Amino acid sequence: MPRPLRPDDLYDLELITDAALAPDGQRVAYVVSTSDREADEVRTAIHIVDRSGGAGRRLTDPEAGATAPRWSPDGTTLAFLRDEQVWLLPVDGGEARRLTDLPLGAGPASWSPDGAALLVIAARHADGDAAPPKEELAKAPIVVDELFHKLDGAGRFGAVRRQVARVDVVSGEVTWVTSGGASVVSAAWSPDGASIAFARSHREGRDLDMASGVWVVAADGSGDPTGVLEADGDVVWVGYTPDGAELLHVVSAVAISGEPHRLAAVPVGGGAPRLLTDDLDRNVVAPLLGYAGVEPHVVGDGVLFGVEDRGDVALLRVPLAGGHAEPVLAGEGRRVTSLTVSADGAWVAVLDVSPGRVGDVTVARSDGSEQRRVTEHHHATWLAGVELHAYQRRTFT
Repeated sequence: MPRPLRPDDLYDLELITDAALAPDGQRVAYVVSTSDREADEVRTAIHIVDRSGGAGRRLTDPEAGATAPRWSPDGTTLAFLRDEQVWLLPVDGGEARRLTDLPLGAGPASWSPDGAALLVIAARHADGDAAPPKEELAKAPIVVDELFHKLDGAGRFGAVRRQVARVDVVSGEVTWVTSGGASVVSAAWSPDGASIAFARSHREGRDLDMASGVWVVAADGSGDPTGVLEADGDVVWVGYTPDGAELLHVVSAVAISGEPHRLAAVPVGGGAPRLLTDDLDRNVVAPLLGYAGVEPHVVGDGVLFGVEDRGDVALLRVPLAGGHAEPVLAGEGRRVTSLTVSADGAWVAVLDVSPGRVGDVTVARSDGSEQRRVTEHHHATWLAGVELHAYQRRTFT
């Protein structure tokens, strides 16, 4: 007979917090987070499973920790985070090696198209390499001279800003691509790997209006960034179209206004932006400063992206030329919280939360067909004997 959920059951939950589809679409790497009751710590490890499902295997030691797996373009290596640094792991055997030693840690990595370098958005002190060690900064007096001086999950900024760094995969050499008094919120490689686009605030009064812009800079850090877009709202994500001609971005009409974020495109050389989701009055959800979100991807002549609607998050597709958005993965109570796509655009993998399930990796064709849940973990074991509270939808007007 099923029993009710108990407080102690929380220690047995295995939460899936990140997922990445291999370039060939055959395997998914994902992170499992568990609670170590005796040590009073959270353990994270990378697992891998075939697209067809079945028994997965663990790639990393939970006690060592591992998050944010990212596949190399050739599918042989995973870049991941451990102790706030980037590590590299051969997928089919071999030891992980630490690649970076950034003073204030690194964020999730993004591979260059040729696999020779990684792009990371990392914290950097205004004094650069001359800044005191992280331990000393933690003890130093805090000077607040801006209203926007702290953030959930990041703490107080002080003189630290998030900047773009290029990391050589072989040597680990770091080249800082951006600098200045504003933090970068999103960055992406151009299809040819020669440039990097990034988004950050562009006004002196950024702590009051938070309006953002988009720039392009040489990937080797040479030269000054070129402005592409100065928006009145906040740009929370930016990425290239496959032909490199346009920059997709997720932007609100006015910063700090309650206006929904929308999907738009602007020519790389500058010009008037165009809304792809002009007839959609729902918020487009993109990753922002460590918070989960669906990163838009171009597939064929359309763009896949995530939209909030009455507590749900659906995966939609809109023509790249603009037009009406159609659902790809959607349903009442369903929340799609991340998206990765195979190199040929045929397959997608998402993190999927639905009533009665803590979270799963779902693989499907990019048109939404052939959906398959490829992870089970506790759902097939102890949770099968637990009677969960029934899901009830509530709507307020």
